[in-house]
Amino acid sequence: NHVDPNYIMGANIFNFGANDQTNVVMTGDFGSFSNSVSVSVLAAGSDTTVETTEALTLSTGLYEGDYTSVSDQETSGASTFANNLYERNFEITTDIYSQDGIGVHPAGYDDLTSLGTSSFTDGSDGLVLATLYHVKQAQDVSGLRVMLTSTGNTAGGEIIASLKDTAAFWAGDMTNIVEASTYTVTQNDVDNGYVDIFFDQVVNAPAGVYYAAVELYSFGNSSDIRVLDDRTVAQPVDASAIYIPGMQSYTNGTAIAIRLLVGNGWGVGVDENAIEGVSIFPNPTEGIITITNNNNDQNTIVVYDVIGKVVSTQVVNNATTIDLSSNGTGIYLVEVSNSNGKTVERVVVK
Repeated sequence: NHVDPNYIMGANIFNFGANDQTNVVMTGDFGSFSNSVSVSVLAAGSDTTVETTEALTLSTGLYEGDYTSVSDQETSGASTFANNLYERNFEITTDIYSQDGIGVHPAGYDDLTSLGTSSFTDGSDGLVLATLYHVKQAQDVSGLRVMLTSTGNTAGGEIIASLKDTAAFWAGDMTNIVEASTYTVTQNDVDNGYVDIFFDQVVNAPAGVYYAAVELYSFGNSSDIRVLDDRTVAQPVDASAIYIPGMQSYTNGTAIAIRLLVGNGWGVGVDENAIEGVSIFPNPTEGIITITNNNNDQNTIVVYDVIGKVVSTQVVNNATTIDLSSNGTGIYLVEVSNSNGKTVERVVVK
């Protein structure tokens, strides 16, 4: 919902050789679309930016691009041609809006670091990390996904997830437009490498610019929280930001890995107790869930994955179990309905 109709396809090309290069052509190829742009002369020791604007209608999926530069003097057969190549990936998604490209960048291109409660003096409790999002049309937001480092995180820290007004943020006002209940980081979150924090209800965010923010508490660094920071692709100066309690807001200029969980398919605010005699457990689970049936009624059970795809359907008159382990870890919605109503519960498979 927030992609642009026009994209700039281009590159900065540097001639670090001793000779001028003539008829320099840069080609960007993403498979389903490609284009070339050229410059007649690139002097020795100079650089230039070549680019073209493309009007694109992009469907959901991963786009893997190859950029190649050639000239009259340097063709694909040259011994030094490897530095004429560059890869760049991006993804169009439906349910997660991400500034960072973790898991999307070409292999070997990632430049990742982290920020958190152990990064700054006076930042152990109340540090705010924020990532900028342009919401181009009204959008339902269910919560935030916070990408955690594999080391440096200790269960027991607390996170308050929120959406913030950008102007207020830069004025040092950390008032939230909406916030989630305080979340305590578990060992399972640390092992998974991320934590999903949901608002109490789905929020419809009007078109505008927001900071997706997390306020971190480590209790004097006893339970530190560190969030991945993606530096692979250069970002605008305010693409992410930091607020240190008692000090001020600072630009970060990278892609702190705080993502928007968009849409209403995450099960936020669902009625989990609409009908009596039905319970769903355990939650979280390793894959096996049990649905009780104490009402002697016929239950229709439908399980959806996070993007709304049906992964299991059955009609039963008694208690039953469902094995979701083959569908992978993640969040599933389990819907049980009968003549008395419907119950929907969000179940986490870990």
